[in-house]
Amino acid sequence: MEQDIAAHKEAIAELCRSLSVESLLAFGSAPRAPSLAGAGSLVFLVQFKPMPSAQYASSYFSLAAELEALLRTPVALVELEAADNPYFYKAVQESRTVHELSRS
Repeated sequence: MEQDIAAHKEAIAELCRSLSVESLLAFGSAPRAPSLAGAGSLVFLVQFKPMPSAQYASSYFSLAAELEALLRTPVALVELEAADNPYFYKAVQESRTVHELSRS
């Protein structure tokens, strides 16, 4: 599945630039699946650049919809600031399958 994500890396990076995404990380067990079709859903840790609330909501839902359309699989977004649970944060950091897709 890593190859499937890599094949779309430029499109994902452009999408992130257009929606003011500061960083986007794919993590968890799904990136280890042999293909996107067998992944179930992908989970992304996302951090947006500072913006007004209305723009944030639009960017958040647009990013989720565009990633699902591009990757043809369900997508879940977890906002970095919302991930304040230390156990969750540690699990993400320790994951062997963290893939940084965008860093502006």
